[in-house]
Amino acid sequence: MGALSVHESGSFAIEYRQTVSATMIYDCLPIHDRFRQIDGDRVLGLMDFKGMLQPFFFTLTRD
Repeated sequence: MGALSVHESGSFAIEYRQTVSATMIYDCLPIHDRFRQIDGDRVLGLMDFKGMLQPFFFTLTRD
């Protein structure tokens, strides 16, 4: 069995701030990326990790 890559993760539906969000949890990093659909082509992302004072927000847009 090889070493885990920092790119390995799992996706889950987890409640965050009273709304269920798609959440990517990384196996080797204390990071949660949360995603909520804005419209048919855009997703709002929120990255947080232990010790972070406030989350980092970003958007993803379909090409």
